[in-house]
Amino acid sequence: MNGYRFSQVVYAICRIRPDELTERDVTFRLKRLLALDRKLSGPQYAFFDARPPGKGVDVQFSGYEAFALFLANSMLEHGLPQLTVVRLLRGARPQLAAAHEKCMSVKPRRPPEGRDLDAGVTLVVVGVRGSTGDSDDMRPCAVCFSRPESVKFTSKYVRPGVGFSFFPLEEGMHKLSDEMANAPVRHRGRQPIA
Repeated sequence: MNGYRFSQVVYAICRIRPDELTERDVTFRLKRLLALDRKLSGPQYAFFDARPPGKGVDVQFSGYEAFALFLANSMLEHGLPQLTVVRLLRGARPQLAAAHEKCMSVKPRRPPEGRDLDAGVTLVVVGVRGSTGDSDDMRPCAVCFSRPESVKFTSKYVRPGVGFSFFPLEEGMHKLSDEMANAPVRHRGRQPIA
């Protein structure tokens, strides 16, 4: 398969988080993020490999691009503003894409019975209390592959008024991939009544 349709990505996100938002809500959120990614200038995009096509084009998303949309939805649920989400994902794209490729090349890890899985691959975002995230400065972030690596990264920024957001990546990558493989393909436009 060359890629996933937008409807498959939305379906998979809603299957992973069934109690949080409807497909309509997720579609609206993601379309706003895609429009913002198209609108902003820059050498790289958050959700596209190259210059994104305009509206009305049936876009195919790679596994990584679909995961970036899933992560963006999680970041919005966490309370980050849309502009901040797009800027963070644009800036972290090389790290996130490499982590996605690495994680998807191995079987998903399962925690031992009765224990939680170590955080594994995590996106760590530094935030400042009172910041809206709408300024032109970029929040520091890093993709960390272990808890000690996360601690080392965050220790550079520890001071009063600084907080950290941790977004586990590994489990979400595998769940999204599984759900998209089973997602029905919905074609654009009006559908015939069955």
